[in-house]
Parts: sequence; C-alpha cells; structure tokens
Amino acid sequence: MVRIAAVIPARGGSKRILHKNVVQFAGKPMIAHTIEAARDSNVFDDIWISTDDEMIKQVCKQYESSKIHIVNRETCNDDHSTVSQATIATLKQLERKGHTYDTVVQLMANCPNRGWADIRNSYDDYVERGNVFQLSCFMFGFMNPWWAVKLSERKPEPLFPEALKTRSQDLPKLYCPTGAIWIADVKALYEAGTFYGLGYKMCPIPWESAVDIDDMEDLKFGETVKRMMIGEKKQETGKIMMKRTIEVLNSFDKLQKKVEQDKEDIEDMKQEKFDETVFHSSRRPEGPQLDDETRHMQKMRNRERGMLRTQRLLDRVSRAMDSMKGEEGYNILKMRYLDGKEMGQIAQELNCSTRTIERKHMKLLRKMKVLFYGADALEGGER
Repeated sequence: MVRIAAVIPARGGSKRILHKNVVQFAGKPMIAHTIEAARDSNVFDDIWISTDDEMIKQVCKQYESSKIHIVNRETCNDDHSTVSQATIATLKQLERKGHTYDTVVQLMANCPNRGWADIRNSYDDYVERGNVFQLSCFMFGFMNPWWAVKLSERKPEPLFPEALKTRSQDLPKLYCPTGAIWIADVKALYEAGTFYGLGYKMCPIPWESAVDIDDMEDLKFGETVKRMMIGEKKQETGKIMMKRTIEVLNSFDKLQKKVEQDKEDIEDMKQEKFDETVFHSSRRPEGPQLDDETRHMQKMRNRERGMLRTQRLLDRVSRAMDSMKGEEGYNILKMRYLDGKEMGQIAQELNCSTRTIERKHMKLLRKMKVLFYGADALEGGER
C-alpha cells in the first residue's frame, strides 16, 4: 500500500501578519481551515503539522487525533529556508521516529480557502497522470497579465505590446502557481531538494481556492472570498449532494465491476517480472530515474489504494440501501439502481402511474442523500 502524508508547514515567525497561521479567519484560526480540509479529503494516512511555535501548537492540539499530529520543527525555522526544504526536513525527522511515506502532499496554512475536494481532485490527478512532482495553479481571469504595463511617470510601457491589440479570447490562457497543494514522490523529492523537481507538472484549481494570505490586504480579500464561497455552498449544497447521490447510485454496478477488475489486475501485476523487455516503457525521459521495480510497486500501490476507496464507497451505498429496506417503496430504489430498470417499466411492474413512481422515487432519494451526507444534506423544509 502507498503511504501518504500531508505536511502542513506552520512557522511562527511571520512578519507582515503577526501569528499569521493562527489569526482569526472566517470565524476560526487560519490553520484550522487547512487541517479540516486535509482531514475531510480522506486521502492521507497521517497529517503532520510542523511548527516551532508554542501558540500554533496550542491552537492545533484541539485537532489532534489518530491521524492528525503535531511535530516540533527542528530545523529550517529561519527566513531563508524554502518551504520545500522545511517539508523535506520534517519528513526526514519523521523517518528517524519510524514514520515513512511514499508520497507527500504539502499544504500551506496560508491558503485557507482550499477545500477537501480540491485536495482529493489534485491527488487523483497526480495518480492518474503518473506525475512525480505536481504543483497547484490557477488561471488568470480579469487581471489579464498579457496586458501588463510598467508605469514611468504614468507613461505605460507594455510588457507584451502585441497582446494589447489582441482580443482577450484570442490570447493563450495563462496560469499562476499557488502554494495550496504541492505533491511529490518522497524519494524523488529527497533527490531533487524541491517540489520544482525535473519534469514537474501543474494542476489547476479554482482561483477562489488558490488565494494566498501574505499581508493584511490579502487577509481582507481572502476572508471576503471565503464568506462568498460559504454563501454559495449553502445555496448549492442540496442540489450538489442530490446530484452526487444519483450519480453514485447510477454507477453502482460499474463500480462493482471496476473493483473486481482492479483485483484481477493487481494479482496480475504481482506476478509480473522485472526485466528490460517488460518495463522499459515505464521509464521516463524526464524526472528522477527510479528503478523499474520501484515504479512498478508505486503503480500497484496506487491501484490498490484506488480500489479500496471505490470499495469503501460501495460499502457506504450498501449500508444506506440496507437501512432503507423498511421504507415504503424501497423496491423502487432497488429496481431502479440495482436492477437497472427504467421508471416506466417499474410503474408497469408495480401497477402504478409513472408520476406516482417518480414522486416516491424523489422522496426516497432525499432520505438516501441524508444517509450519505448526514445533517448537512438536510434542506430548509426537511429540518
């Protein structure tokens, strides 16, 4: 199994905003938003908060659990060490204590708008593309850098003169790195000494999630964006959860087949031998030159982890379906999603009108949504 750690670097010596990592942001300490996002993503075996500051430690203690830990940062506490160096130092410090990992995800505490879905989507992208180093980025919007100018006594000096004559929709899209979610293979990170390792890739996230908080203006802007996101989330949560509930139920059969196929493929991978003819295609012209067996084991472990995540989702659906068996009209859900029948066909078999079946179906789906997502899925009239 691939072991994955999240490292949240949280140095105490911030200058532009004193105690920045624990300053109040949208109703809670800033670092709390990152801890909760990491926890709720369900991606990590362990989440480590690396800090040298007693105030930060005290704030973070309330979040400690079997997976969330605080580690006292021993080095890279100065103003000159890079955050990559700090994370590498933390990983090596943890290794000396017996905690080893295959993949690390660095989550900066000053990106409090990045949510659990951003983390999960970024990690899935990392695995699916077989990346070794991956940095988060966001696409420039109304602040179009192609039209940037320098001002000398208010006289503009365009950086890209030709772009000023080009419509925005005809210009290439530009992206900016953000410290929200950086991912790397641990061995490759040690070798490169930075997340900007040879052949690094980028994964876009929404600009709202990418806001970095460095000074007071950023703090005001970021908090405004956060409150906007919370307001939009409250409006859309019910619709999104219903959509996801239906998507999961519709894909139940496919997910079962995927787990079975994954099991077969993993067993086949265990039998494969490591020689030049079998594994030469797995080598990359860029990035660290990991040996064939290491690459193969990483691929197999990622497949196993994906299979387990899918199986947990299937188990969740099965438990919800079992708890619904006593509900009036349960057979509608079973016939629709487990047997794959259409509404008209179900209406005929149950000797009801299609409209009646659809009404009962939606009522059951609302209950199923709550079983999937808990009290957060309750809407106004349902409370």
